[in-house]
Amino acid sequence: MTTDENDVWSYVERRSWDQLGQQAEYSRTWFDCDTTRYVARWKWCCGVVYPLAMGQ
Repeated sequence: MTTDENDVWSYVERRSWDQLGQQAEYSRTWFDCDTTRYVARWKWCCGVVYPLAMGQ
């Protein structure tokens, strides 16, 4: 990351919950809007859509 006050950075917050409804995870990821692209990776199996794990 740069320290230039004119640069624009954004972040994504991700939360997940366990089977009891308790928050289990939280993360904040900063990214450069000029260079970052979002790609969703999903897998269709048995009538259900699942997100793919990294490396699959």
